[in-house]
Amino acid sequence: MSTAPNVAQRIGSAPEFLEYMALAEAENRPSSSAPTNVDPSVAQRDDPLDGGLVVERRLGRGSTADVLLVRREADGEQLVLKVAIDEIHGDRLRDEAELIASLHHQNIVHVVDTITVSGRTAMLMEWAGEQTLASLIHSPTALSLDLVRRYGDELLHAVDYLEQKGVAHRDIKPDNIGIGAVGGSGRKRLVLFDFSLGRTPPENIQAGTRPYLDPFLSTRRPPRWDLHAERYAVAVTLNEMLTGATPVWGDGLSDPAATEDEAQIGSERFEPSLRDGLVALHRGFDELIRAGA
Repeated sequence: MSTAPNVAQRIGSAPEFLEYMALAEAENRPSSSAPTNVDPSVAQRDDPLDGGLVVERRLGRGSTADVLLVRREADGEQLVLKVAIDEIHGDRLRDEAELIASLHHQNIVHVVDTITVSGRTAMLMEWAGEQTLASLIHSPTALSLDLVRRYGDELLHAVDYLEQKGVAHRDIKPDNIGIGAVGGSGRKRLVLFDFSLGRTPPENIQAGTRPYLDPFLSTRRPPRWDLHAERYAVAVTLNEMLTGATPVWGDGLSDPAATEDEAQIGSERFEPSLRDGLVALHRGFDELIRAGA
């Protein structure tokens, strides 16, 4: 008589067999805790997003969009994701992406792609740098004259390029300027970003950020934004790079357009060897501003 174990002996009793099958099925069933794509408005570090993106950290939230630093899973590249808070702002974000995509300059941010994340319009851009010009200006160590000269020259070249292309930024300020490394060289460059106001009608003279917004726009005839205003924002930014502060008109409370006082530009903080030339340049610039008004 054969002594080979029968089926029941090989698999045990029926209850044990059923328990074994249940365990096997559980091991092969997709885990209920598997990562699911997260809404970018509440996403935190390491959260997955649509499009094969993973959140590195939140960079901020504006009136129309969330901005996050993300990592593309396919190649590990760090990018900036700007996604509409609500799709009602989707057209504005698409307009910004289209405008930036038309620009090709080493000191202006590049658009990588326009995608949809959680059902909302989003724009992927290059990472403009770990620091903004604002954080660099207000760090404990003042900007060296060499960096002021180099970054100032790059900003002027970028704005000159925009003028040639007939494109307005409308919100030039240190917070909208990144300082990032070029490739693997370690050398830093200035990168102008945030063109969300680029297609604002010129009749809207409130768009922008004070104190970088030209205070004399209301005295134009007719009142409207123009290239003088863009250059004003650049000049205030350059002054802040040199002094760590923005100019103050009169008592600092009155409307600059209502005073005959020159702007106080913090000239006592200028490098002594450059002070006379910079003060003379400012006086000429002040005359140009009022002439433009």
